[in-house]
Amino acid sequence: MGYKTLTINDKKELSYENGWLIIKNDDNEYCEFLDDISVLIINSLEIRITSFLLNEINKRNINLIFTDEKKCQSTILFSLYSNTFQAKRYMSQVKYNKQFKDYVWMKIVKNKIKMQKSLVCFLFEKPLFDDEYLLNVLPGDPKNIEAFVARKYFYVLFGTDFNRRT
Repeated sequence: MGYKTLTINDKKELSYENGWLIIKNDDNEYCEFLDDISVLIINSLEIRITSFLLNEINKRNINLIFTDEKKCQSTILFSLYSNTFQAKRYMSQVKYNKQFKDYVWMKIVKNKIKMQKSLVCFLFEKPLFDDEYLLNVLPGDPKNIEAFVARKYFYVLFGTDFNRRT
């Protein structure tokens, strides 16, 4: 069973050869062993993919995600007869208690905020905000600090006219 999530972001041609995903563009070619991949994300509208590769992806129970022109997930393909290891992992995650899920969500939100702050500091050489927001993130983020910080983050990056929904 695979363990990698592989994202293809720009114009490429994807094919299959002897257990390998072949990735070609105008300049070069490289390979990824299919059995190492658990998720393949096609994050470009300029990807060509062979039906033979799609069949091999299906045989290996690799989840395949396509994004649209706004880089939002638009299609997810997964095997109808997926393996039991993935199903067991998904079921164990679903069974986590609410306290644990809320704790994990808090850690995700804090890391997301740290990365947003880091990028803004790198690009604009000024902090997006002080660390007060990080200290106020609680398990489950009941105050929805993530949304508040995200709004500031996108406004700093793209201006106050930015709207993700249009």
